[in-house]
Amino acid sequence: MLGKKSRIFRAFLGVFIIALGVHFGSWWGALGIIPLFVALTGVCPVCRFLQRCRIPHR
Repeated sequence: MLGKKSRIFRAFLGVFIIALGVHFGSWWGALGIIPLFVALTGVCPVCRFLQRCRIPHR
């Protein structure tokens, strides 16, 4: 599970990327959904893949 500071940072980053995409009219802004999703769920698939996840594996 991600820490509170990390989740807040990722939420702001996701919103920022989406806002840039809207501002410039680019589909690259859709990538902002990824950090926003991670911030909302608290689970990062990359951290789990790299075995840096703090959630115990079942």
